[in-house]
Amino acid sequence: MLQSTLIGREVYSKVMANNMRALAELHYDEISKIDGISWERIRACRYLHEFDRELQGPTWGYPTEGAYYRDSTSVDAMLNAKVPLFIINAEDDPVSLPS
Repeated sequence: MLQSTLIGREVYSKVMANNMRALAELHYDEISKIDGISWERIRACRYLHEFDRELQGPTWGYPTEGAYYRDSTSVDAMLNAKVPLFIINAEDDPVSLPS
């Protein structure tokens, strides 16, 4: 969803990617121990989905960023709620918009 809007892609996703790359650099020694991680590709990431493809997915054993996103969504938990559930979020919240 973040990639579908100009603000989501060019602001939110880019800022998050920059922040995540900086955080990863702080943990370079530990992250370098993970098989299949390429610092060249991580450093080339400009958007959050690229970062997730290069580091988050492989770190947790996901083949793609899409698989990582699907497994980490809260949709299944919400659909399985057995008690009344009241949820409020901003209409334009890029994190909670339905896909």
